[in-house]
Amino acid sequence: MLKEATSFTGVPYSYEILAKMRFTRMDLPNLRIITQGGGKLTPEMFHSLAQYAHDKGMKFIATYGQSECTARMAYLPAELALSKTCSIGFAEPGGQLSIVDAEGNETFEGEATGEMVYRGENVTLGYATCLEDLKKGDENHGIMHTGDIAHRDADGCFFIVGRMKRFLKIFGLRIGLDEVENLIKSKYQTDCYCKGDDQQLIVLTTNSAIADQLPSFIEEKTHLFHQNIKVKVVDAILRNEAGKVINQ
Repeated sequence: MLKEATSFTGVPYSYEILAKMRFTRMDLPNLRIITQGGGKLTPEMFHSLAQYAHDKGMKFIATYGQSECTARMAYLPAELALSKTCSIGFAEPGGQLSIVDAEGNETFEGEATGEMVYRGENVTLGYATCLEDLKKGDENHGIMHTGDIAHRDADGCFFIVGRMKRFLKIFGLRIGLDEVENLIKSKYQTDCYCKGDDQQLIVLTTNSAIADQLPSFIEEKTHLFHQNIKVKVVDAILRNEAGKVINQ
């Protein structure tokens, strides 16, 4: 039974379901640790879980991992959960995180934004698509380019802000689609999805009341001219069980 559990680990979708069950109002005296992985929580959900854990004397630990590096590569210490909303924290013991910026410069400390790179003994040797590939040996040499764009703050905490492939370049401006989505969700608390090409940013939203406000809001935040922003109102943003947007 849930009331007898001492720890619980969930992905964002798990906590969305629990939120509908009013999880943070439950009295679970045996529960001591709640952890999260498998994707990024909304700032509101992250803060709600962190506050719940704090109020109940539990630990809320956000984690980050990729299949190529086993389940965990980074974690946010429980004592930082309320002050570092949505951070994945620091590399796990024995691992190391760095940032490679747009110019290819790699740094290991100080504020920076760029692709996050992980080093550790838990990095996979490589990929095999046929029997012969098993003879290749260690191709990664303990280094994994994650493909995630991260920001490292002055305290050394890492925050995932997007994926490298989720970018548009419109008239010289580099637009991070995940970052725009997070800006909209934080401001208006609505579901949305961004896509487009090198001419136009397209924003899908389920909230018709904010459709007219979004172009000017995005222009203010990204400096992309509002005429290059198209907003479409849809009934729903369709996602699969893993939370990935489909058929949009």
